[in-house]
Amino acid sequence: FKLPTLTPDAPDILAAGVTRTYDFYVGDDLRTRPSLAASLLLRVAGAPGATWSVRWDDHPVAVSPIDARTLAGALDSALITPGLHAVAMTSAKDGARLDDLRLQIEAR
Repeated sequence: FKLPTLTPDAPDILAAGVTRTYDFYVGDDLRTRPSLAASLLLRVAGAPGATWSVRWDDHPVAVSPIDARTLAGALDSALITPGLHAVAMTSAKDGARLDDLRLQIEAR
């Protein structure tokens, strides 16, 4: 079993209802850093208005658009620990394209 690789120059096209899981390595530990907040950012295209279901490990992430191509969802800081995490994505529309996935950490 091999997880898909996602890079900006090789986006992933998702069929409706099919869940894809991506490895995501984190080096930071926010459990002891209450002054920092984390968000998961998704750059998407190909299916305007597509609804996405997103999970960080086993935790659902509510994402909403911040512009025409970017969705964002806040993550509980206790979930941001060093090591390998799994980000699972499901699109409700065929042809939705996931271009990029990133973790944003910033001061509260």
